[in-house]
Amino acid sequence: MTSQTLLVDFPAVIKSKVLEKLNIYSILTLRKVCHNLREFIGKNQSKATDTVIDINLRGSSIEIALTLQETKRIYLYNNENECTMSWGYLDDFNSITFENECFIDVFLREFEAIMKHHWRPVLDSVSVEMYGNRDYSNLHNMLNKIKYLHSEKISFEDCNPIQIGEMFSFFDVKCLNKIVIEDCFKKTADEDLLPITSTVHWKSARCVVYRGKDFDLKIQDFLHFSDVEIKCNSTPIQDIASLKEEFLKSPTLTRFVIKNYYYPTERLSAVFGDPSTQSDNEWFFRIPNSEDVVHLTESLLDISFSRIKNKDVPVGAVIKY
Repeated sequence: MTSQTLLVDFPAVIKSKVLEKLNIYSILTLRKVCHNLREFIGKNQSKATDTVIDINLRGSSIEIALTLQETKRIYLYNNENECTMSWGYLDDFNSITFENECFIDVFLREFEAIMKHHWRPVLDSVSVEMYGNRDYSNLHNMLNKIKYLHSEKISFEDCNPIQIGEMFSFFDVKCLNKIVIEDCFKKTADEDLLPITSTVHWKSARCVVYRGKDFDLKIQDFLHFSDVEIKCNSTPIQDIASLKEEFLKSPTLTRFVIKNYYYPTERLSAVFGDPSTQSDNEWFFRIPNSEDVVHLTESLLDISFSRIKNKDVPVGAVIKY
């Protein structure tokens, strides 16, 4: 009978070569095989490339999504006096329980291994979702234990401006590129977005998506971004006119989209004149001392400004001054 050689029995140099071929999800799975492999992987410095890492913090659970060619997910949550960790793809999941341990502590161990073998020290995205839960104590406990996260993108869903402003302090502002805010809600009638817009994170990011509710937005709070998408149905027409002027002089603005926004074409024509083309509701405006132009389009629900090259203007379109 032929004896079977296990991976744990191979020389260290061979095991290291194997690790170099694995993605992060496979490395995490291999850590769970036995103590010897877990110890060896803990001492190994191999880096898994190209994996996209997204973390979802829900206050009562954590989800880690690892994407290479397909997305594998790791779920951690408390179940009475134990933590349950499930991992897998779609409906094919394995589970393990940790008695008398909190899911945050188990996450921190997994997270340490993930970042040790990730090809860069920055996450692709971190999202915070409360889904109407107004008790932030678990979330604050979680963030206090994690302490600091480095992520290119931060998303908040169903959170309050004060809570979002406080949570920014747990993220590295230097690597932050994009902020996404969904369903931001008011606790009191006189609340505004100042706890968010006054932060250094807001002022330093380059892209923003805002889909809040009940708040009156100030266009000037978004003008420092290069790419903006907001859901808003109450912006005065004079703000749309001033936004065009900002595009003419700003070196950073490249796209500004206002969703769920409806004004009859006649109102835009009253401000900007007749459309630049006959077939669409669109206008082109020349930027002084530049090869770029401002492109304004209006659909039934959206208004969009973008900065494009002069050569990309359709033949026959009128470029306004």
